[in-house]
Amino acid sequence: MLSLFTAVIIAATPAPPAPPMPPAPPEIPTVSFQTDTLVDVQPGTSLELSNFGGLIDVKAWRKNMVRVAARHSRRMRIEIEEGDEALIIRAVGFRMMPSTVDYHIVVPEWMPLNLSGMHTDISIEGIKAAVKAGTVSGGIRLRGGRGELDLNSVEGIVQVEDADGVLRLSSVNEAVKVARCTGEISAQSVNGPIVLDGLSSRSVEAETVNGEVLFDGAILADGEYRFASHNGDIVVGIAPGTNANVSVSTFNGGFESSFPVQLSETRRGRCFSFVLGNGGAKLDLESFGGSIQLRRRGAARPKE
Repeated sequence: MLSLFTAVIIAATPAPPAPPMPPAPPEIPTVSFQTDTLVDVQPGTSLELSNFGGLIDVKAWRKNMVRVAARHSRRMRIEIEEGDEALIIRAVGFRMMPSTVDYHIVVPEWMPLNLSGMHTDISIEGIKAAVKAGTVSGGIRLRGGRGELDLNSVEGIVQVEDADGVLRLSSVNEAVKVARCTGEISAQSVNGPIVLDGLSSRSVEAETVNGEVLFDGAILADGEYRFASHNGDIVVGIAPGTNANVSVSTFNGGFESSFPVQLSETRRGRCFSFVLGNGGAKLDLESFGGSIQLRRRGAARPKE
């Protein structure tokens, strides 16, 4: 029989902590899906997916498996075709009616992607492979990516962060935003601005018709940079000590510089050129109806 003292000691002794519960997989939201399946894949296989409406959300892990989770109508099914070169995902609906599906997919980080949609938002994170993505009415956001990165939207923002490779980015009626990227970068818009922040690239080209171009990044000594807008301002932020041959062309706008410049050549109209430092990089700035501003790095960075 236990004494009263011993019983008190035992009651006061805290129970050992229960082992922590394993966290829910972070790759996919913890919600119910009509489809949730795993497929084994081999390196060299790409993913192909076209979605009429809804969401395509793709994240990466280090397993040689693809997890496909999807929310969709009960009158619809998701088909997964396993080929030698591609894993093809499609939604099959009642009487072939257009389908609306929210996809949450986890793929190996090495897996190339080929994604498309009509009324579809596309989000991609952690992929270390080539990506091709296009949508009509929806935005595209990519974080990471290596190699060929081809992203385009008609009515949505195209946004890329922390990528390296050959970037071809375009939006017709919205902005193109690029941050902390390297490689060869080409950005185009018709009715939207282009924002290039924190880049370190030897080849950057940005062109828009009705919007401004903002660049805040490194101008490398052997690099080539071209920024153009028909009806918008061009604001370029560079570090002191930058070495570049600068060409400026403007028709209805002015030119401002935070650096002292000495013109080395003037051509017909409002076209002139000058040298920063020892020259080296090629920097072409062109606007028909907007001003051109050369600022210190950080001053051109877009405000949050």
